[in-house]
Amino acid sequence: MDTHYTYRVEWSEDSVQYFARCLEIDGLFATAPTAQEALARAEAAVVAYLQEREEVFGLEPPKPLSERNFSGRFMVRMSRNLHARLVMEANEQAVSLNQWVLQKLTDRKPTLDW
Repeated sequence: MDTHYTYRVEWSEDSVQYFARCLEIDGLFATAPTAQEALARAEAAVVAYLQEREEVFGLEPPKPLSERNFSGRFMVRMSRNLHARLVMEANEQAVSLNQWVLQKLTDRKPTLDW
């Protein structure tokens, strides 16, 4: 089964092993003493998970991140106080709220586009 999923492999100093996880499938991970082995185990776990998901539950596999279309827009709900604070901060920086939030998400100084 060919899966085009996104994997992340990280070293854990606490566990003294590598952790590999599939970003599209929450909670699915594997561990091993080497990064390559952790990745191979995670890929095998994904294949087993997808087979069970289809055979037992009749569910389609989740769409890989690489095959999704992103619009560049998403809705964020927050408290009124946080909203007011962000608007004030944006005004202090002489930028739009959207530009200020984008800067905070990317951790860069906002720049004026004129």
